[in-house]
Amino acid sequence: MARTKRPYGTGSVIALKGGTAIRWWETIVGEDGMARREMQYENLGDVTKKEAEGRLADKQHAARRNGPRRELAIPLFSEVAERYSRDILALAKFSTRTVRKTILDTHLIPRFGSMLLSDLTTATIQRFFTELREAGYFQAGVRQEYSPHMLHDVRSVLRGVMKSALEWYRLPADPQTAQPFNPVIGVKLPQLKCKRVKWALTAEQAGQLIGRLHGKAKVMVALAITGGMRRGELLALRLRHISESIDADNQRFGVIRVDEASYLSHIDTPKTEAGTRTIDVHPWVFALILDWITRSRKRKPDDLVFGTRTNRLENSNNILRRHVFPACDAIGLPRATWLTFRRTFQTFAHNEGIPARTIADIVGHADVGTQFIYIQSEASMKRVAADRIGNKLCKIVQIVEQENALVN
Repeated sequence: MARTKRPYGTGSVIALKGGTAIRWWETIVGEDGMARREMQYENLGDVTKKEAEGRLADKQHAARRNGPRRELAIPLFSEVAERYSRDILALAKFSTRTVRKTILDTHLIPRFGSMLLSDLTTATIQRFFTELREAGYFQAGVRQEYSPHMLHDVRSVLRGVMKSALEWYRLPADPQTAQPFNPVIGVKLPQLKCKRVKWALTAEQAGQLIGRLHGKAKVMVALAITGGMRRGELLALRLRHISESIDADNQRFGVIRVDEASYLSHIDTPKTEAGTRTIDVHPWVFALILDWITRSRKRKPDDLVFGTRTNRLENSNNILRRHVFPACDAIGLPRATWLTFRRTFQTFAHNEGIPARTIADIVGHADVGTQFIYIQSEASMKRVAADRIGNKLCKIVQIVEQENALVN
């Protein structure tokens, strides 16, 4: 029996090297209200001819059922960026929203705002990043170069905007296949490198540092090192987040509930679900906290434990500049930051044999790696971690404090 040829204008199935594609006609109504016939194309990949014909029939049926498709006007990048800010960024956490909006307003809209979306090509975007690298920026009259991390952040935001543009406008489109594509995906950037050398305090160094600190700074650093808390979590800590518990040996210890964190003076929930957690606090550190609460006259449940005298959020950088950095200089240490303290806790815990899953639960990591997916955390191990680290540091700090008392 002779093979029936598909009538002209009903579409076709095309055999490609890497699979199969289909083409079909659709009626498009332009901005001027005039209708025209336009060829549509879709690469199906590795499918059978029967599957391709079925897909083609579905497309043709949809075109007949839905009738003429109205052509969307090609928007400017600034229009897409505005919609992205309103519809997408508004759903993100404050910290994420702030950083991405700053990148949009500072870099992307000034450069691409007046361009039609269809004019943004991979080559155009690549040239933009080359200009950023070559021009740099000026700070206090001195030229600075953009770090690879900053360039990657800018690319990530631009990729997100263009991804949304594809879903909303089906633009831009590959001139060869007429298929929508994200032109940011092909952009190349310098390889990421560590901004600074990562390090952690030894037990001796940590004890020396805590022993030299006083008041609020001492309690914050002790809690950061023994509990692995982020600086935003320390700043947002309230009285109602702190409670007392008793272990099997009738010993008192503290429990901290982390369900808030601050960023740029804005308090919100933690960034991930794993960030909401409880932390066991060693009796020595718990005593430091209670002493500080008493001396700072904190009474109301919503009072910030480490807030200012007017119960406003403290500036974590001021704590470092006024207290931690001078103490580090005095004992000959590199200047430690809140990230150093968090890293120190994780190093201590790892060296003390605390299971990785438990460490992740304590510090609020959402994932510790595929190899740890099936490792379950034991609640008792949190208590072990708090005891081992707290006992070691408590002895060192007491010795340092006694030596300081003799000298003074």
